[in-house]
Amino acid sequence: MKPNNGFRISKVMERLDNITERIDAIEKLLDNDYDEEKAKKDWVCQTCGKSTFETDYDYLVHPKLHLGCALEEEKKGKDIKEQYHEASSRLYKARN
Repeated sequence: MKPNNGFRISKVMERLDNITERIDAIEKLLDNDYDEEKAKKDWVCQTCGKSTFETDYDYLVHPKLHLGCALEEEKKGKDIKEQYHEASSRLYKARN
């Protein structure tokens, strides 16, 4: 018996087409969902007004609040939890 190479080739081509379609779909999702400039506009500290986008998570209380700014405000009597909730409510209001 001879192997049916035509059948095998057609199956391989189908799989390659499937893979290509999936890659195209993923690229489209990435292009639509990720807009770095838009993201940077949302990552601004509510206290100092500077960007938090490039700040390491260890130095953030919230995406809209630097740890250093929160600690300075705490010295003035404003609790960090209160600042966190304030940042969260501002972010929620901005998105809705």
